Amino acid sequence: MPDEAAPRPKIDAIRIPRHYPKGLQGDARHRALKAEFAPMLNSTMIYARHMGGTQTFITATANHPLSADGLEWGCAPNYPLTHPKAGQPRYDWTDRGDGVFYGVEKPEDADAAE
Repeated sequence: MPDEAAPRPKIDAIRIPRHYPKGLQGDARHRALKAEFAPMLNSTMIYARHMGGTQTFITATANHPLSADGLEWGCAPNYPLTHPKAGQPRYDWTDRGDGVFYGVEKPEDADAAE
């Protein structure tokens, strides 16, 4: 039997299909996303940004940058252009199985200046 007290893995970012959850738009959609994802991000707020194509990128902070390049459909947010790893994915993504992906920032990002 799994240990129910085991800590949940840290999630730094979430990618969702642009129209998730289906049937909701505007404020109603944002409230639904906040209710579902803010606790996963250990936050009371979420910041959702359209990535282009069919993806939305969600974090707990407003100042989390998206890279200026590499935002075509299905592409994870990348290191900024000023980083030595510019254009490479910043996150390790886990597929939840329904089009939602949980991202854990790669360890070298934790102290990287942007």
